[in-house]
Amino acid sequence: NGGRNVYLFRNGVDVKRFAMPNSTYGGGRIKIVYAGLLGVAQGVLDIAKNIDFREIGAEFHIYGEGSEKETLEKYISENPDRNIYLHKIVTREEIPDLLQGFYCTIIPLIKNIYGAVPSKIYEAMAAGVPVLYSGTGEGARIIESNNVGLVSPPKDFELLKINILKLKKSTVLRNEMSLRARKLAEDKFDRNLLIEDFSEKLTSI
Repeated sequence: NGGRNVYLFRNGVDVKRFAMPNSTYGGGRIKIVYAGLLGVAQGVLDIAKNIDFREIGAEFHIYGEGSEKETLEKYISENPDRNIYLHKIVTREEIPDLLQGFYCTIIPLIKNIYGAVPSKIYEAMAAGVPVLYSGTGEGARIIESNNVGLVSPPKDFELLKINILKLKKSTVLRNEMSLRARKLAEDKFDRNLLIEDFSEKLTSI
């Protein structure tokens, strides 16, 4: 039998580490970021191979380490005209400023883990950066139901490309999502509020 008194505690994000988002982006070439593990479960290499960011007027900046890094480096060196840039890994302290320098972020997850939500989603919301989520499950539900980004199934590179262009072509849509994302982080996913609420729940029990 399952428990009768269940409490969902989300990891959330420490919102106060993030400045208010810049919601005045104009047109032109957009800069997209991925910051995190470069492993098979993320599939960043496949995204680089299947989307020509130069062709769609965008740049894709990748920060991280992992099993795919060397192969990714090789691919980028052999295809230098696709506007894909690989940078060194960044520290936790650098993440807030890093994210807020970009138009949007790609967060891919090839295989859904039931109930799991990538912590990068919460950080992106706190930074006011719309999420292009390539995945399914709870992460996709949060993005779609709160309209703080656009979702595509794993490895559906054509729809991911369409979603990038949708954001690129409408700075109004992008900026609205940015403000909604920040407000959602403040109201629902601020770790300090989540801990306080959890503490009250434990006390009541």
